Amino acid sequence: MLLDVKDLRVQFPSSRGLVKAVNGLTLSANKGEILGIVGESGSGKSMSLLSMLRLVPKPGEIVSGEINFNGDNLLKKSDREMRMLRGKDISMVFQDPMTTLNPVFPVGEQIREALRIHGLIKGERKWFFSDRKDRERERVLELMAEVGIPSPDLRYLEYPHQFSGGMQQRALIAIALAGEPQLLLADEPTTALDVTIQAQILELLNRINEEHGTTIILVTHDLGVAAEFTHRMVVMYAGLVLEQGPTRTLVEEPAHPYTQGLLNSIPRIEDRRKKIEAIPGTVPDLINMPPGCPFHQRCKYAKRECIGTELEMIEVDKGHQVRCILYT
Repeated sequence: MLLDVKDLRVQFPSSRGLVKAVNGLTLSANKGEILGIVGESGSGKSMSLLSMLRLVPKPGEIVSGEINFNGDNLLKKSDREMRMLRGKDISMVFQDPMTTLNPVFPVGEQIREALRIHGLIKGERKWFFSDRKDRERERVLELMAEVGIPSPDLRYLEYPHQFSGGMQQRALIAIALAGEPQLLLADEPTTALDVTIQAQILELLNRINEEHGTTIILVTHDLGVAAEFTHRMVVMYAGLVLEQGPTRTLVEEPAHPYTQGLLNSIPRIEDRRKKIEAIPGTVPDLINMPPGCPFHQRCKYAKRECIGTELEMIEVDKGHQVRCILYT
């Protein structure tokens, strides 16, 4: 097992009280696996990824839990150890490339910086200069070509605003791949891209997984993307995992009413006469969480026992777990 997260809790203080952004997250990812984290906006998906890199923005903090990577608890590592680990062993592709890339530096130089910071390219000392920069440039051109950026030698000195949205996302993926990471965290990498470019980005990530054996955790609110791309899925709601298991099982036989609601809200081409069912209500206030199951206020199967019962994950099939009183 490459990554094992246990009972992770992230909180943000506010004038109204503590915001429980992640409220007991437990999940794992195996080597070479593509894991999807799905759920509505505000369910804690992106914050979970930031927590894995210990990049929770202040004043938020990780208050408890474990994040075990290759057997080491990342919460016990020093800031310096985490800086050496980020971008090398664990990399992240952020949601908005235009705000992630630095607008005043050429894209090629930003990719080269990832190589330089971790000393990934060693140069030979020749008289009064080193050929390290030349080797770094060659490696950057290789990375740009690998992620599908055309004419890398011409694009190297272009700035982010000269790249299209899809090309910016490819540049971020190149930066993430520079250190040849074991784990790649992708936070909604296809957001704001048209359908054709989305397919190309997902195909690129799938090729990276197959050719390099890179473990990928994909955060998305699009269950269609998760169904096509991932091996396993984790369904989050209000900072908590409600269901997890093999992707095909969750798509064909969803157990939790929330997962069923998410799938029923997707239009299907093969059944045009079927009415799209929206989930009533909204995600609960993360400061004043309802006691018991966080979904019971919106659940059509809710019982009196749901209100005060704190449930653990229940295994309904091999590798398929659900947090619901219907399966106790």
